[in-house]
Amino acid sequence: MLSHKHKIIFVHVPKTAGQSVELFFLQKFEIPWESRGVLLLDKNTDPSKGPFRLAHLTASEYSSLGYVKNEELESYFKFSFVRDPWSRLVSEYKWHGYYRRWSFKDWLYNAFPQPDGTDDWRHVMSQYDYLYDEKGLCLVDFIGHFESLEDDFKVIQTKLGFSLEKLPHVNQTLEQPISIKTSYAKNFARLLWRRIKSKEKFHKTYYDYYDSHTWEWVAKRYAKDIHAFGYTDQLNRFNSISV
Repeated sequence: MLSHKHKIIFVHVPKTAGQSVELFFLQKFEIPWESRGVLLLDKNTDPSKGPFRLAHLTASEYSSLGYVKNEELESYFKFSFVRDPWSRLVSEYKWHGYYRRWSFKDWLYNAFPQPDGTDDWRHVMSQYDYLYDEKGLCLVDFIGHFESLEDDFKVIQTKLGFSLEKLPHVNQTLEQPISIKTSYAKNFARLLWRRIKSKEKFHKTYYDYYDSHTWEWVAKRYAKDIHAFGYTDQLNRFNSISV
């Protein structure tokens, strides 16, 4: 999400409450859903301009693809949210409906999206690759955590000089109906129920989807995320499990 008027860049890492953040700014700036393209939140059919969903641009792509000039970047407030990689993958597995075709383990081992530039791949890309450049330099000014979403978003609002407001909660991977309070949320809710047409008795927590082997699979694949964003305390979670 990019607002030249307000000098804000939000790097939307998929499955980290990004659509709630975007909805907040659409409402804050009084931008109709149909005009969301002004914040780079529309779909894209030209690969030379970025991914299918421009909302999923990486931090470096905002400048490398010409959406903002390099000399302007320092004056823009750039922020993002990250999430525990194990939790993030379970959320993607349920949200995308992969459970209809594969068990969680089969999906990881046999049907995991490949680095082909598609939106499916963007949804499981390393969070580190969204926010750091090739030299290991962090390109955003503030990184919040999904696990402390409301508190961290208050920090962002304070930095932007906004009055403190709660984030709207949309695009949750739930079995229960969503409370729809705005026309924006209605659009997201329709998308949600199109994707989740059949009900599954989901596990109570994301931990329940894992065994020691799949936990280690995620630990290796997302090692940069785990160490860069403070999730190292999760590494030994399944050491005592034998499969």
